[in-house]
Amino acid sequence: MVGICAMCKEKGTDLTKHHVHEAPKRNGITQTIMICQKCHANHNLYTMALRDNNIVTDRRELES
Repeated sequence: MVGICAMCKEKGTDLTKHHVHEAPKRNGITQTIMICQKCHANHNLYTMALRDNNIVTDRRELES
């Protein structure tokens, strides 16, 4: 799918579906946004760094 990235707003880029686990579920379904591969890779590096430093960001775990 080609479109506008929800993070960097770049136009005409190949997009990927990114599951937003930090957001509350809607009707039991995890929300998603469409972002480019560069933003997806950067976000994954960020969340892995948080996880490696024992920082919980997943709201499902925080609510428990």
